[in-house]
Amino acid sequence: MFDEFEREADIAAPPDVVNFFRDKIGKEVSTMQRFWDLLTESVIVQGFITCMFVGVTCYLWATGQPVPQELWTANTVVLGFFFGAKTQQIASRRR
Repeated sequence: MFDEFEREADIAAPPDVVNFFRDKIGKEVSTMQRFWDLLTESVIVQGFITCMFVGVTCYLWATGQPVPQELWTANTVVLGFFFGAKTQQIASRRR
């Protein structure tokens, strides 16, 4: 029963989170080392850029300033890439 729960949790959780906790169980990994590993995989950079674009757009919209069409287009591309990469990682893990 525990194995079934663990598989469901693996499907729901992002791969970097699952691998982080599996690494912690097997051996002690420093937080800074994990940060550099994620930075090399560009998970942190992708997330930061996505949050930055969405944050700027939300700020402009909330303050009533006009949001340029180019920014809406850039948001679409950045969000599509971010979530597409996450979906691809999940799909490749299931194989």
